[in-house]
Amino acid sequence: MNINIGSPSHLLSSNSSSFSDNEYDDVQLMNDLEAIDAEQEAIIRMRANNNLLLIHYLNQQNNQTNSRVVARKLSFFSTQDHRTDASDAETEMNSTAHSKMSNKEGEVVCVTGGSGCIGSWLVRLLLDRRYTVHATVRNLNDEKETEHLKALEGADTRLRLFQIDLLDYDSIFDAINGCAGVFHLASPCIVDQVLDPEKELLDPAIKGTVNVLSAAKAVGVKRVVVTSSISAITPSPKWPADKVKAEDCWTDVEYCKFKELWYPLSKTLAEKAAWEFAKENGLNIVVVNPGTVMGPVNSAYTQC
Repeated sequence: MNINIGSPSHLLSSNSSSFSDNEYDDVQLMNDLEAIDAEQEAIIRMRANNNLLLIHYLNQQNNQTNSRVVARKLSFFSTQDHRTDASDAETEMNSTAHSKMSNKEGEVVCVTGGSGCIGSWLVRLLLDRRYTVHATVRNLNDEKETEHLKALEGADTRLRLFQIDLLDYDSIFDAINGCAGVFHLASPCIVDQVLDPEKELLDPAIKGTVNVLSAAKAVGVKRVVVTSSISAITPSPKWPADKVKAEDCWTDVEYCKFKELWYPLSKTLAEKAAWEFAKENGLNIVVVNPGTVMGPVNSAYTQC
């Protein structure tokens, strides 16, 4: 199943409005989507700009399945009318295609956790789009973290690697300084037994996210795309079985503590901290909640 959540350059576009008080009612949205044809859907997709929630519903309708790609509490709907004529649609499609192919040389973005499976693919795609990329790793001297990134096309001139510690604000600031956008992926994922949850998972995930957002705010970043997880949505045992788990569904924190499910707890608290920081500091963020990641890898060192 392919979930179209937009390209990295699309997510970082500043063409959408910021958080709006005019949130679109989800029930009305679904009713409207049932009444549109393919041409009108294409127009809505273009009008939606960065509204991952709307795109999620469109894909949900097309695939007849309940995907778990969710963007929380977004209000990025265009104020323009969804309906337009075919000539306008064709013009807008051509304009969108041209925009996607435009040269991004000189634009700088940061990818935290750049050596991981998702991170390395994101770095690759951004380099393909002619961005200059600041990618963070845990150890610059570890070839398992760096060599597959250095081997990417364009890396020799447009990729800079930074060694960071998620609990060290200054190291994060150095990586983000000069960037227009940030993709925050770095967060520990431990499947083995966790001996010290606070040190191994919770602090790096929660405090690390706040450090990234704080640095982004300090240097004037336009937007931060935070990679959360389906683990911030489930387990949620008290959620009604017949109700779709949408952006208002959160993993049950107390259940995770009781069951010692430290990874879901870390992702849930980190995402909540991100939304709280964004609200209090006026920072433009987008959150995506992927499920299990599978697919080809960029090197023998990364695993998907």
